[in-house]
Amino acid sequence: HSSTLFSPDQQAVPLTSRELELLAYLLKTPNRLVPKSELMLMANAAGDDDFHRIESVLRRLRKKTTDITGQVLPVRTVFGKGE
Repeated sequence: HSSTLFSPDQQAVPLTSRELELLAYLLKTPNRLVPKSELMLMANAAGDDDFHRIESVLRRLRKKTTDITGQVLPVRTVFGKGE
């Protein structure tokens, strides 16, 4: 089963299961800062290596979205605000 994110102008961005899981979680509470600890719980992550995996998924999703659509994914990292 594959999932796709569509840009406002209907360009398709294919999503991996991890990208979909992360994006779906973030979309549940728009315009809210999601702390690192909450993302760790969502992903059943235990340590820094696991959090780096989450960051890698988000970085890959941002790059893929920009490469395919020419638009920036409206998800940003705010350093020093999430614990």
